[in-house]
Amino acid sequence: MRRFLLILAAALSAPAVAACDDPTSFLREPTLRSDSALVLRAPTAPGADAPSAFDGAGPSVVSPERPQFAGQYDFALRQSGSTFHFVPLETPTRTGRPGILLSATPYEKIEEASRRRSDYSDSTVVLVPGASYTYRTRQYQSAVGPCFNYGKLKVLALDPAQGTASVQALVNLNCDDERLTAD
Repeated sequence: MRRFLLILAAALSAPAVAACDDPTSFLREPTLRSDSALVLRAPTAPGADAPSAFDGAGPSVVSPERPQFAGQYDFALRQSGSTFHFVPLETPTRTGRPGILLSATPYEKIEEASRRRSDYSDSTVVLVPGASYTYRTRQYQSAVGPCFNYGKLKVLALDPAQGTASVQALVNLNCDDERLTAD
């Protein structure tokens, strides 16, 4: 028993390694990264050379139409008239897909995302101005095995004339850690 406690103490006091490669990441503070104003433009909108997809692990916006970003996003922005949608990235396995969930809790009060895959939609989701969502990124391989990141997102504005959506986002960079606030 004493040996176990010594090993546990050493593991917890060791310097942190990259958050997603650390099997004890859930035992320490969440590694949170946020962006207060990300702007995406639907590919059918004027000036559509701007980023049209959301990478939840950034959080950042990318242009999946460019070869270097193909498959490096979680949700693509699409527009149909005045309605905007997030379309999750298609992945080879259904369990590895990103997912999004409309939240009844205001963005500022969301403290944790759900870890249950069944809670997230892996199909098209309508974006609502002022609405908050939690999300799960696409699955990726880390040193400890398959991982997801969890985050929250708020739709700040939708501009159908310009084909743009402005969002605020926060992600926990720790592997499989659903906490979205510092302890």
